[in-house]
Amino acid sequence: MVKIGFFKGHKSIIDYIVNIFTLSKICHCAVITRKTENYICGYSSFPSEGVSYFEEEYNKDEWEFIDVPVTNIELFTFYAKTQDCGYDYCGCINCIIRFHQHKNRYFCSEWCAELLKLEKPEKYTPYKLYALLKKCT
Repeated sequence: MVKIGFFKGHKSIIDYIVNIFTLSKICHCAVITRKTENYICGYSSFPSEGVSYFEEEYNKDEWEFIDVPVTNIELFTFYAKTQDCGYDYCGCINCIIRFHQHKNRYFCSEWCAELLKLEKPEKYTPYKLYALLKKCT
């Protein structure tokens, strides 16, 4: 089962900045394909990396996971199409201040929202995506 993981911890100053501008404790999200006791594997867009695959240990207190109606085939197809896309710093700011959007770059929640085929994925902050998915479960 594919999930979206919502990160509530802090690893960098960017996490704090996202919290302040979105008025939320959630500062990042990622598509999670495998979760064990202490380990997650998934896909997201990260500053300095862009769209990429990751594997990392995780703290249960810092993440919340929500099942989403996406197959592994849909995920891998979307990832193959977007894996060379960079991180969209301007798009991240665009959630708060509206201006030009780059279609060859993604920020984390935009990438997840586009995978879910949501209308106007660039409008979703990590918290807005969390609130929508939480409401639907």
